[in-house]
Amino acid sequence: MFICRPGEKPLTRKYFNLYAGVLLRKPRVAIGTLVHRVGVHATRKLRRRPVILFERHGGIGDIICTFPAVLELRKRHPDAVFVYSVWKSFKSIVEMGRVADRVVEKDWSTEMPKVVYQDYDTCYQPWLEDERPLGGEYRHLVDDFAQTLNITLASRQPRLYLPAIISGLVGKRFIPLRKRAKYIFGIHVGPSWQVREWSVAGWTRLVAMLREKYDCIIIQLGSDLDTTKGFVRTPRIPDTEDWVGKLSLEESVAALEQLQIFMGIDSGLLHAAGAVGTPVVGFFGPINPKLRLPPETPSLAVTSQVPCLGCHHRLPRLHWQEGCPHDIRCMSELTADEALVACEKLLNNRLTKN
Repeated sequence: MFICRPGEKPLTRKYFNLYAGVLLRKPRVAIGTLVHRVGVHATRKLRRRPVILFERHGGIGDIICTFPAVLELRKRHPDAVFVYSVWKSFKSIVEMGRVADRVVEKDWSTEMPKVVYQDYDTCYQPWLEDERPLGGEYRHLVDDFAQTLNITLASRQPRLYLPAIISGLVGKRFIPLRKRAKYIFGIHVGPSWQVREWSVAGWTRLVAMLREKYDCIIIQLGSDLDTTKGFVRTPRIPDTEDWVGKLSLEESVAALEQLQIFMGIDSGLLHAAGAVGTPVVGFFGPINPKLRLPPETPSLAVTSQVPCLGCHHRLPRLHWQEGCPHDIRCMSELTADEALVACEKLLNNRLTKN
């Protein structure tokens, strides 16, 4: 964890003169930066309230798993205004988490960065054991963030709250689908690290088995964009409703909320499904599912039986995102039959409770 306190006053005449020059070249960016930074200083100086910055510049799953820790931090600083800094693409995830008073996108501008640490009374940058060269005792992501911040959690399950207008609009898209089938399932096949992805053949067989056993419609969710690689065409699975790339992030979360079951690889959508209470079937190989599945939402993992299972949590690691000396057998040996059994268990449990 990184904590800093303010030093020199950054909003000086010299500072404004610098921004005046940038304003002529990039007016929209400059105005947005000034509005945010002046707002932070006004809160501290005029309203006399501390302003705390929390940063997590990672994927959707990481961001969601910080939420329980941030909520506990707010109890530690009851009078503070909380600002959460995140990549621009994932800003709406933090807004749906309702954990911060303001959400600001991270940028790497050297001329006019929105996030300047000297603006804040305290800054938190929690790490994960996964990110340390030698690692340590591995915990669930939610607990890992809490441990880094020396926090005891009252609740371990992150939650997402959808804007009513988004929830309503997406709900309308499901009305004709519900007239066609009794169940609506969702799948997410990637893109992600190669070592996390399951085969197209496996997904195709699972979809065929589900359609044969249940009166169901299966929606394929996701995007053709990868956070590190850029555009990556996601394989489309036959006999599914292709919604890939057709929904915003907020709309995707709203769609997850409408499903009876979500099936997916270890990804941000898996964490988002758990955060809206949708039962999850997760497909895992190098990652230990006990450290990733939603803590309190019904969920089951599908894994193979290879001896190197969970290598991500071993030292030295046998992979890093792409490479694997065993041809990623942990994922290629997953079977659709086992996945179907997991779906049946979750669906039966849900029907029993209802």
